[in-house]
Amino acid sequence: MTSKEIVKKAIHHERPPRLPVCMNALGISDKGGVSPGAAAGFTPAADGEDEWGCVWKQTEIPNLGQVVGHPLEDISKLDSHPVPDYTDESRYVNVEKNLRKSEEEGKYVLGAFFMVLFERMHMLHGFENTLVDIYADRPAMEALADRVADVHVTLVREMTKRFPGRLDGWLVTDDWGTQQNSFISYDLWMDFFYPRYKRIFDAMHDAGCDVWVHSCGKVNNIIEGYIQAGVTVCNLLQPRVLGIEEIGEKYGGRIAFETGADVQV
Repeated sequence: MTSKEIVKKAIHHERPPRLPVCMNALGISDKGGVSPGAAAGFTPAADGEDEWGCVWKQTEIPNLGQVVGHPLEDISKLDSHPVPDYTDESRYVNVEKNLRKSEEEGKYVLGAFFMVLFERMHMLHGFENTLVDIYADRPAMEALADRVADVHVTLVREMTKRFPGRLDGWLVTDDWGTQQNSFISYDLWMDFFYPRYKRIFDAMHDAGCDVWVHSCGKVNNIIEGYIQAGVTVCNLLQPRVLGIEEIGEKYGGRIAFETGADVQV
């Protein structure tokens, strides 16, 4: 049985002969990943700037870093703020090579991108600003959320148009919780974020792909929303924070979980 078949059976509750493995640090994985690159003409205006205009800073220890420059702190600039163009052919020049390698190894292939909705919103507008303005300036936050969702629906459609039937799933990220609870209530999450997530995830399902979502924190109440939005696999790396028995009792058989061989307490 190939790696792809093992992953497929596992995430669709069909009892494969072994659990899928993803230990890239050891050079062992049943999964492969491909992502579009930056546009050929992209030139950062400042050190650490990404294509959305967010400015990242790292410590002396190598890490992803965090955003220290939020280009849409003033949300009135939204209409004139540039966003990535995923119709740009230059983004896809290396995808074929990476895709073929995973296919030749029989792996389950994921398209991947970070910060699918909420994280990109607060990278642009600021974390506190985003949470406050969902209440204080909802029309502006809806416009921001729709802009982010539009870009990512385009990304999914452009990738699947260029490489039809060759992606098995999509992996995206949005951290939603502290160590105690999610940042917002389930009712607000469903009212504001669910329709935008579903639009993005529907584009993935339309291409025959599974949906994988990563979220850190105690996001127990958000998982139901993920299920309703069509998520196939939830990547949760803090099982003790969530409560293994609680999550199993509430969601077992309704969604698949990906977690670590060791845990963050």
